[in-house]
Amino acid sequence: MAGEVDGLGPVRDDPRHVSLALAEEDIAAGFPVPNGGRIDGELDINDFLVGSPSSTYVFRVRGDDLCDIGIMGGDYVLADTARALVSGDTVVAKVEGDYVVREFHGGRRPCLISRCLGNEGAAPIPLGEESEVEIVGPVISVVRRYR
Repeated sequence: MAGEVDGLGPVRDDPRHVSLALAEEDIAAGFPVPNGGRIDGELDINDFLVGSPSSTYVFRVRGDDLCDIGIMGGDYVLADTARALVSGDTVVAKVEGDYVVREFHGGRRPCLISRCLGNEGAAPIPLGEESEVEIVGPVISVVRRYR
């Protein structure tokens, strides 16, 4: 199934935090814009990416089917089970036993829409009592490591 993810488990509620120096300047893609070495503060990576460790789960993405929405194979997506869904959210869901990333659409006929390249015409997955769909939660962060 396109847009699949592997469940890695919950984020640990660990008191250790990683804070990195933060320079609050916009940087242009394509050429360097120096900030003169000024540090404007710190960015706590845990608070920035997670927010709610006890209800956040990490999943590793397989395949590049989601690159049109900025999610690549090998990326990690964080889904918060305690956050309310909003129509249009990118969500992690369990569909017929497989974890997938889809777009949630609420309303009178809630469903999941595929955002995968080459799968745009796929039928929406209806949500309801008869469906074999369990929404884990909205994707709140995407983590990518380049090296």
